[in-house]
Amino acid sequence: MNLLIKNRVTKKDEQSRIQHLNCIKEKGLEEEAAAAVEYAQQVKAQNEEYKQRLSTLDKGYMSEYEGRVTTQEAQAKRALAEAHEAGDYEKLADAQAAISQIAIEKERLRLQKQRSEQQAQEYAAQEEQMQQQPRQQTPSTTTA
Repeated sequence: MNLLIKNRVTKKDEQSRIQHLNCIKEKGLEEEAAAAVEYAQQVKAQNEEYKQRLSTLDKGYMSEYEGRVTTQEAQAKRALAEAHEAGDYEKLADAQAAISQIAIEKERLRLQKQRSEQQAQEYAAQEEQMQQQPRQQTPSTTTA
């Protein structure tokens, strides 16, 4: 009988120890999960900051490039008019070549603006999709 009581006590101790270890394990897993979520949020925030900086730089670059092309176009048109008035065919040809080059630059600018707008739309669509995903996952995790 004494052996039975001792056996029960050791089984209770073992169960208590197992429960304690499981609690510690669960706390550790919860802490790891919380740390992972915090890290992911930090990375996301940093990523957003980099995207914002890149967008600002891109807009600044596009604005500067557009201003430069516009100025060059105005100068080339003036040079063309002056060469035409002076009857200087060499300067006329140079001005026409400059205008042709500027037309190429304007097309590059248009294409770059188009790409930037497309990237902004894709980014917005990704953001919207990312915001909708947690909403869609919430019901499925509560039913599981």
